[in-house]
Amino acid sequence: MKNGIGSRITAVLVASALSASLWGQTPSTKPPVDTEQLWFTDLSLCQSTARRKDPALLPRIREMLQSPTQRYGNSAHSMTVCALVALGRIGTEEALAVLESVAGTLKPYYRESYVPVIRARLRADMEFPAVHTREQWEQKVAFFLQEAELAREALQEALKNHPQFGDPMVYPSRGVVAVRVLLEMAEAAYANGVKEALGFFQGLALEQDDPSRVRYQLIPLNQRQRIEWLIHSLTHKPARRFRDRYELLALWRCGEAAIPAILAKIEELSSQKPKEEAEVVRVNVGIANLLEVLAGFDDPRVEPTLERFVRENFKAEEFLRRHRKGLRGVVIMDW
Repeated sequence: MKNGIGSRITAVLVASALSASLWGQTPSTKPPVDTEQLWFTDLSLCQSTARRKDPALLPRIREMLQSPTQRYGNSAHSMTVCALVALGRIGTEEALAVLESVAGTLKPYYRESYVPVIRARLRADMEFPAVHTREQWEQKVAFFLQEAELAREALQEALKNHPQFGDPMVYPSRGVVAVRVLLEMAEAAYANGVKEALGFFQGLALEQDDPSRVRYQLIPLNQRQRIEWLIHSLTHKPARRFRDRYELLALWRCGEAAIPAILAKIEELSSQKPKEEAEVVRVNVGIANLLEVLAGFDDPRVEPTLERFVRENFKAEEFLRRHRKGLRGVVIMDW
């Protein structure tokens, strides 16, 4: 299946701008290959902490937070954010010690917007390691907000003032970062049967922040439902947009259980022969989205599938190149 000339040009321009914004560079420049390898490898490790909260990763995360500009060049911001978020997930005294050891070396923005929230999360997780009741959830939230020096009203104000949907060049305020962390904490509580955890977010303008919006929608869903919801959403997009990349990451985080459904949907889309331009674009964008998630896995079916689409889908060659280099994960700052 081929894109129309107009849609292909548009898609290429969008992809170029997206890559540039993720790397923090202009569309006419590319990061050195060795920087890409290091950045993508460390990014994938940080993204994996959503599933494996392994204290053994702490020395590596500490290294990421030491002189990030020297290590990652123009990609230092994205890696600093990802490393701090990963540090917060581990939830141990050792993780808190790492945070305190590097906090003073970070730039003022991170010390203001991220360090207080990550510190609050670590302390809250140590104080309330497992939440199984509504009372425990409310106590944990109150403890977290006190540690982060925030009130619920400040969270709403921060969301209302958050300027753009998912733009990587817009740095979230402390309040927005706190909402994202609270949603991740709520996800764990909900999984333990505390359905009331979602009630805290009622009335908050989560639609102002795409990472928050996506996570809130996914919390009530089991793994199968999440896979179905995300695949449906990712295959009904009008273009390749930055704001949709949080859904790519969420699908990748569903793990290898998502691969059969991804492959089946790719086959379904590739068999379609739409005639209208908008449908042609939708199908090709959907295939590209699913191929990118697929490329994040180690599975013998990945490369043959990517090879099939190299001539038909403008992103498949890039995904195949990454996979052959051993790069895994999804190109997006963590949330």
